[in-house]
Amino acid sequence: MKKILLLAMLIPLFISAQPLLSKNFKVELGKPYPVVDADIKYQFYHNGEILMVKIEDESIQLLKFDATSLKFTGTKEYKDFPKSYIFEDIVEVADRYYFFYSYWDKPNKNERLFVREIDFSKGSFVDKGKKIISVDGKCSGVGYSGNTTNNYGFFSIAGISKFNISSSLNSDKFMVQYRKSPENKNDSKNFDKIGTYIFDMDAKQLYGNVHKMPYTEEQMDNLDYEMDWKGNAYILARVKVKDEKGRYKVEGSHLELLLLPGESNKELRKTEITFKDKFVSDAWLFENVYGEIVTGGFYNSKKNSSSADGLFFSHVDTDGEVLSTRYFDISLEIINQNIKRSAQSKNAKKESKGKDVGLVNYIIKQIIVNDDDGSFLVIAERDYIVSHYSSKTNRTTYTYHYEDILVTKITEEGVLSWMKKLPKLQKGTKGKGGMSYKYMSAGSNHYFVYLDNVKNIDLKHTEVPNRHMDGKGGFLVAYRLDHETGEISKDVLFDLREVKGMEVYQFNVDRILMLDNSEFIVEVYKKKKQDILIKVKALN
Repeated sequence: MKKILLLAMLIPLFISAQPLLSKNFKVELGKPYPVVDADIKYQFYHNGEILMVKIEDESIQLLKFDATSLKFTGTKEYKDFPKSYIFEDIVEVADRYYFFYSYWDKPNKNERLFVREIDFSKGSFVDKGKKIISVDGKCSGVGYSGNTTNNYGFFSIAGISKFNISSSLNSDKFMVQYRKSPENKNDSKNFDKIGTYIFDMDAKQLYGNVHKMPYTEEQMDNLDYEMDWKGNAYILARVKVKDEKGRYKVEGSHLELLLLPGESNKELRKTEITFKDKFVSDAWLFENVYGEIVTGGFYNSKKNSSSADGLFFSHVDTDGEVLSTRYFDISLEIINQNIKRSAQSKNAKKESKGKDVGLVNYIIKQIIVNDDDGSFLVIAERDYIVSHYSSKTNRTTYTYHYEDILVTKITEEGVLSWMKKLPKLQKGTKGKGGMSYKYMSAGSNHYFVYLDNVKNIDLKHTEVPNRHMDGKGGFLVAYRLDHETGEISKDVLFDLREVKGMEVYQFNVDRILMLDNSEFIVEVYKKKKQDILIKVKALN
């Protein structure tokens, strides 16, 4: 009897401890619709409608929704793709949507890339697809593209494939790149051969060429690539130097920006980018509002270190001249924010002795170019994997960590406006799962949406965050940053276990889709083989 009475007394206390949902957002539910299981999912928004593309083995389904009512309006399934085809990507080019897939032509020993346009309004494919590239022999992708993102990007959960397809900001062209596989894959003396082809919005080839890289695979690391609005292709490479024993080492290396002209009669152009007494640990390419290619990333003062002491940006004009290089240190205050006091003390002692103190395991995830004022936002996240070996089971397991977000705003003139660290502590055992974040903007604010532990709602800068375990429910929250000042606030959007009276499952930030400049939808599972859309709208 006493136990029952005690429980009854605790229930209202537990309820009152739950955080209040933000009045700055409005949340509404759509109507359930039949679930479509798929390993690969894409979502797009255009003219008040939502298109989802779900790919599962040989089945490709195109689902349509009304973005206002969240009503499911229908689906079309296709199974007419070549057997053993490989899905490559879906790319939006000037409000047109292209589905890319490749096929290995075994008799002719050719890699072939096909494109098939999607009619967004009808939610169907326009044609049967056409071949746009044929490569003699095997080829492979050269890495991810699409570094820069405006406020209306799409997402994918596909990985690296054979062809890399990208379009530049405000471009009516798209670029296809691939790397020809060498005959002897184990020979580090191979010279990479990169194919670069530019197409117009009708998927007609404008020009293209295969370029032999100026350095061997052993000497050159391809870090990133980009296309500008004119259709010029660029590769950012780390060029290593030989040590006393004749081995190529990262120490003493420099960056080179390679321009790959499409015309066969023009030579590859190299621009060397050097950094005095600094080592570049992470670098990206992106195009600013003036059409200049910018190299940006993390640097540190150590040799071959993965830590970050600050950010750098080098502007290169269309003639290949380095216009400027700027550095922005990460302050000890930001580094010590929301970490244990013992770690803060160690960092302070290191800095007092002139030793390097930096952020560890931070990866640049996005660079957002703001068309209104020419500024850009650099977003990095602490992202790492830890292995755990058990001598009892003789097995190795892994935990996946997605933690603090570092956000930096650089003005059009290349001046640091503000730098903020957003505390976050997520851990899981099944890959990314429902962790990491989703960026969106609304009015004069930037938002970072993610799942958090309820104990962190009122977290102070002096406190270490409580850990959120992936798959254990959680509250969807949003950090809000003022575009001008960088002032931070936090909003609680909803509890996964009680969204308008409904518990939802299988939340994933990659299933969040930005609609207009103030709202987004997320697709979740509600059991009974049904999915449902949740719409979240920022009210100010």
